[in-house]
Amino acid sequence: MSSSSRSTKAENQVRLKLLIHKEKNIVIYAEAGKDFVDSLFSFLTLPLGHIVRLAGEESNIPAVRVGCLTTLYQSVAKLHNECLRNEICKDMLLHPRNMPMELYRQKLKLNVSRSEALNYFSSSDACSCLSAFKNVSCFCGSLTSYRSITASSGEYENGFVKENNFIICDDLYVMPNAISNSLPLLQKHGVQNINHVLEKTVIVSKKELLDLLKCSLLSKTPLTDAFLLKKCAIPDMHGCYPELPELDIRQLPNDSGINFDVNVILSKSNKKVLMVQAEEDFANFILSFLTYPLGGLLNILQRSPSSSCLEQLNKSLHFLLREDKYFTSHYLQDLLAHPPCTYIGYKADNGTLVITTYLASMLYDPFYYKFNAHVSSSYYRRIEFEGFVKGPCKFTVTDDLVVNQMFSGACLSFINGADASAISDLEQRTLRIGLKECFSILKASFSHSALTNGLLRHLETTIKQEKKP
Repeated sequence: MSSSSRSTKAENQVRLKLLIHKEKNIVIYAEAGKDFVDSLFSFLTLPLGHIVRLAGEESNIPAVRVGCLTTLYQSVAKLHNECLRNEICKDMLLHPRNMPMELYRQKLKLNVSRSEALNYFSSSDACSCLSAFKNVSCFCGSLTSYRSITASSGEYENGFVKENNFIICDDLYVMPNAISNSLPLLQKHGVQNINHVLEKTVIVSKKELLDLLKCSLLSKTPLTDAFLLKKCAIPDMHGCYPELPELDIRQLPNDSGINFDVNVILSKSNKKVLMVQAEEDFANFILSFLTYPLGGLLNILQRSPSSSCLEQLNKSLHFLLREDKYFTSHYLQDLLAHPPCTYIGYKADNGTLVITTYLASMLYDPFYYKFNAHVSSSYYRRIEFEGFVKGPCKFTVTDDLVVNQMFSGACLSFINGADASAISDLEQRTLRIGLKECFSILKASFSHSALTNGLLRHLETTIKQEKKP
């Protein structure tokens, strides 16, 4: 191996010190510097479609499924181009972008995402707008067909956190390295003598970081699983789903601007939604799941307590944000507190990126971003985005979120192979879905049977109300 190859390899590795309970063979906590913590927090900036793609790659741990999001992603890959509004839409869903967080990730010492050139487009060299995708509508009304080469600002080269030492719990909760934080962890794990603790330094490369991402989706003890067991603690990795926090949809406000009238086909004996038939706006809503950044979703779901390690990572991020001293800039702090779904950005006079963002942690913006006119949180201008699929057109969405254009023959074939005892067991109902149900489906998309788990309570309530005299 040449000296340059060894140098490149070392540049893409970070050290992590594990403190291990010898008898229990578990990680009590880990100690790390800026580089590893930057990599951890980068998980929260990844769009869900990006996470699905990474989870499907091979590493030391086999590929894993991310609930119904995996089947949704696979169905997008199979969608006929005739269904889509333009050829860019499939790329938006299969390779979702997250400006400007992708610029920060590109500069990390250890980036879980593939290092690839980031291209940006504008309508002309004189246009101040930048888009992550070619041939989309610009604020000026023209298409972003001109490739713009931009030099990244030095700000992006500093990563997420300042130089510091941190403690990472086995559930990925990140804290400053202090005796007031480490001592309670030793006591919590029943350590009576320091001789019962083994210190072990591991070298983390991209492959190990990908292992950790997979384990964080499936386990409550990802450090132990990734670095000691070398596998996820859950035995059947292809049949398990991430445990995300419960969502109490009763706490969410109603919003008359988000309503879908859908035709639900369900099995009466199994109390299971087999599929939904709906207009293109509902299909666009389901497809848009792949573009949400993980941190934005977790901000929505943090309304109730959870022991999910992804939620723990997100909670620790927000705790450190409140301290107002651990992150490299106030601009970055705002981006991390309100993860953006980015559609288009601006070039400042000095050539740096000024990003127009849509806040995924707010209740309404992610949906308006996906459908019609939405308001930029930075510039308060409107821009039309009419969705990923064409309309007017009927689409079907199955219980595990397979999206396809409506064809009667295909629907009958699906029903024939579905978990239904007989055609007579099927029931059709028209259902109005609002904001609460939208979030319920979104939460359930990390599990199996997303439509059943997301809609059944609303469906049962609707049926009871219909039966009232």
